[in-house]
This record gives sequence, C-alpha cells and structure tokens, in this order.
Amino acid sequence: MPPPKPLPKRQALGRGLSALIPQGAGSAEKAAAAEQLGVRELPIDAIDASPSQARLHFDPRSLQELADSILRYGVLQPIVVRAKGDRYELVAGERRLRASKLAKQTTVPALIRNFSDDQQLEVGLIENVQRTDLNAIEEARGYLQLADTFNLNQQQIADRIGKSRPFIANKIRLLNLPEELQEMVAQSRISEGHARALLGIEDKAAMLLAAAEIVDHKLPVRDAEAIARRTQKNKANNKRKLDPNWEALRRDIESALGTTVELAKSKTGGTLTIKFFSDDQFDHILKRITRG
Repeated sequence: MPPPKPLPKRQALGRGLSALIPQGAGSAEKAAAAEQLGVRELPIDAIDASPSQARLHFDPRSLQELADSILRYGVLQPIVVRAKGDRYELVAGERRLRASKLAKQTTVPALIRNFSDDQQLEVGLIENVQRTDLNAIEEARGYLQLADTFNLNQQQIADRIGKSRPFIANKIRLLNLPEELQEMVAQSRISEGHARALLGIEDKAAMLLAAAEIVDHKLPVRDAEAIARRTQKNKANNKRKLDPNWEALRRDIESALGTTVELAKSKTGGTLTIKFFSDDQFDHILKRITRG
C-alpha cells in the first residue's frame, strides 16, 4: 500500500509580504514577486513626510521595538506613497517609515498610488484613526477632522472606518468635555465610560469635582453614573428653592471670586460653598477674600 500523499501546506494569512513571497527566494526573486503585487522598494531618503500628518507624537520605546522587528523580519506591510515630481510623499505608514529609518534601512517597500490632495488627506486621516494605540481623545479628534475637512456626517465616517454610527457619535461626544477632563481621558486616569457618565453633568465645576471623586476613590462606571444623576438632581433642587434675589447674589459672588459657588438659604441661615480645583486657585480665592 503506497504511503499517503502529504497534505498541501496551508497558505499563510495575515503575515504581510512574507506570506506572499516564497521564503527561499533570492533577493532578485523576492523583488520580482513584490513588483507583481504592485510593491516597490523605494529609497527612504526619497520619501517626504506628509504635510497633513495628524499624528506627531510617537512613543520612542514602541518605535524601537518596531525597528528591532524590522531588522529581523523586514517591513511586513508596505507603506503607501504618491509621486511628487522626482520624489515621493507619504500617504500612510509614518510609523513604519520612522522605524525603518531607526533601523538604518536604506529602502522601504511601498505601494505607489495616484491620489489627489483630498484623497491623500482622507486616506492619511483614516489610517490614523484606525490605529490601535490612539487614545479615545486622539481618535475623537481624528473623526472630527474627517467631518470638518470633507464635510462628512457621522454615518459616512462610520462607513469609511468600518464602525457603527453610534460608535462614532459616542467618540465625538467626548470632545464636549472640558479640556481638563479630556486630558484625564487621554492619560487613562478615567475611562471612556466614566467620561460619558460625566457628560450628564451640565456644570463644568461640578463635573470636575465628580471626576476628582471618581479618581480619588477609584470608582467604577456605575458609581460615576450615580454621581452624575445625584449632581444633576441637587442642581435642579437648588434652582427651584433659591429665591431670585439670592440667585443673583450667588452669581455676583462667583464673578468676584472667579470660581463656582453654591448658596443654600434656610429660614434661620444657610450655607455658602466655595469650590476650588487646584492649590493655585485656592490661593487666588484667599487673596480675593482677604483683600475685601
């Protein structure tokens, strides 16, 4: 009985050029195979950065790790460029290009595409927001830039990115947060879930206080949602109870001190709460008060 025929090897998937070009091939064969795929090895010093590159910060350690990988395996996914005279302009692949330079490579595999200025910008922005290492605020700003630059609605952005419209809407809503809270999201001090809960608070100062409580006590999102509901309820109750004359006085005190003030009046007295959000602001309030 003849021995069974060996099973054919499975085609490799998701491994970039190395999966498509025979590993035993010589350099000339590899170059010819790459050319058939529309990929060319271009001199790195002939490629210029895109003037519309939205991502300017790249983590040095991550770049070095990619450079080390390139030294061992090469660039597995070609960059995308367009011809500009006798040079080339990068469309997508800034991180791969930088890592290749760091690895002291002289060439890089590239796909050359005949993009217009608008197409080049759109493709670059889409590649940027599809990155896995963007924080939520960077991603939201990328979607907003797509909308503003190309007059796209949220559904059109979702179609281009391969996400749902609610996903895009929830990301862009994060840009309604005050700058201080956007920075907290970007630094992962609070999560997107926390941030969306805080968006339910109308007053900026109350929102910042709630965020500080969340961070100090390491509260889960469910507790953040409860804080937001409680804050809004208290604000509504205070508005209903405060006499218009006292409300005008409260606003005057806020204006004089430059911070948020809460005033609760009762039959025999009341409470005046002055809020501050940094040591510098506290010193500023003290100076205002002591100077009369």
